[in-house]
Amino acid sequence: MMIPLLLLCIPLASAIVIWSFPAAFTGIFSKLFAGTQIISLLVIYVLHFYASTTTELQYDMMWFNAMGLHVSLLLSPLSMLFIILTSLVGSIIVLSIPATTSKHVYALVFFMLFALQGVFLAQDGLLFYIFWELALLPIYFIGLVWSDATRATLLKFFVYTVLGSLSMLLGLIYVYLHTDVAGAHAWNYNAMIQAAQALQPQQQYFVFWSIFLAFAIKLPLFPFHSWQPATYVEMPYYGTMLLSGIMLKMGVFGIIHWLFAMVPAAIPSVQQPVLILALIGILYASIIAIQQRDYKRLIAYASMAHVGVIVCGLFSAHVQGIQGALFQSVSHGLTVVGLLLVCDILEHRFGSQTISNLGGIRNTHPWFAVLFLCITMGAVALPLTSSFIGEFLIFNGLFSYSPLIMGLAGISVILGAVYMLRSYQGIMLGQHTANTTATIPKGHYILLTVVMALIILLGLFPKPINDLAASAATTLVHTLKPGI
Repeated sequence: MMIPLLLLCIPLASAIVIWSFPAAFTGIFSKLFAGTQIISLLVIYVLHFYASTTTELQYDMMWFNAMGLHVSLLLSPLSMLFIILTSLVGSIIVLSIPATTSKHVYALVFFMLFALQGVFLAQDGLLFYIFWELALLPIYFIGLVWSDATRATLLKFFVYTVLGSLSMLLGLIYVYLHTDVAGAHAWNYNAMIQAAQALQPQQQYFVFWSIFLAFAIKLPLFPFHSWQPATYVEMPYYGTMLLSGIMLKMGVFGIIHWLFAMVPAAIPSVQQPVLILALIGILYASIIAIQQRDYKRLIAYASMAHVGVIVCGLFSAHVQGIQGALFQSVSHGLTVVGLLLVCDILEHRFGSQTISNLGGIRNTHPWFAVLFLCITMGAVALPLTSSFIGEFLIFNGLFSYSPLIMGLAGISVILGAVYMLRSYQGIMLGQHTANTTATIPKGHYILLTVVMALIILLGLFPKPINDLAASAATTLVHTLKPGI
């Protein structure tokens, strides 16, 4: 089945074409390829996944026989969920990039979307690692050439991610050396899963922590988060959108598809330590967010808190907790990109992203105030928004594991409402302290309207995403707890 390969070829072809043609064609090509990606994905979903959440479309081709390496791609309900997120958020990011931006930025963004989709489709251990590393290169060069990031910020980001990647590679090689397919080692997903599950408990713990480190850094999870705030703030807005909207979801996917499947016997022993780290991160990030005066930095800490809630859902090892974590991954991608679009407007149209320098914007830009408010309500998980669905399922799953942990994680809802509503009040209400003559491009209004509509639509009609999440969660829990 060529469909998984097709999903990879569209963003790769987009990057190559945009890089090759004159800059005058960049705007047309970027819109065309973004639309092609969305339409292709919609057709695939309707034909193969709408009526059945057990569909699996696989492509396999021998690549390097001596190492048992295949180009093996699998489009399953789990990967479909993350491909939908990548395509939706990726298209919004592409369309939000200013027309005056270098064509090389567009090409790097499309190449990054190619690498991200490769991570979600790869069914071969080494191929997964290759795509994981490829996803790092575009964002690093975007930060190096087109951002205000200092050398120290970029170095910290690069060192953290590379060390995490090397740790993951060590764990994958360790499992690879224990595989045996017809007397030879293999990178095949099923072979690696079987080999890892056959390891002794101490060996499984080693595999878990070596691979988990890479995912914890990517999310980021406390205490591996120190690279995040400065990187998010100093990156250009499209770079921060890529990092927060899609790239951190690589960690969520990796935990579910690789780590939980490889060492299910080790999960009960590591549940509590990971949940404690997630809880510390939630409370720490929420408290720091309340103190922020720079709106973009506030979003960075808010994103960290929301990711902590997602990790709690995953490590509840409960169907509804995992289902909610998957649903919330999609919702978080939409809301954080919407908030960063708002931040982009504040910085480049109103002249500041410092909350105290703004105010009174709703008096001159009422529709912008409405869109901003709706996205903010999505960020605080108001009922009838997408985040409410995800967080409700997460807290339900957490309650089954530990009412105490659920109660502590639930504090994030109260703290989130405090910092999000206070920041909205400071930016949009009050006296006229912002630039009252500022104009907001129609394109930004359209993108914000699309984000708002998706947040509300998924809150009212969660079934398409929820069915995919439920299917993946049920399959995973059967692996973690056989017989359920």
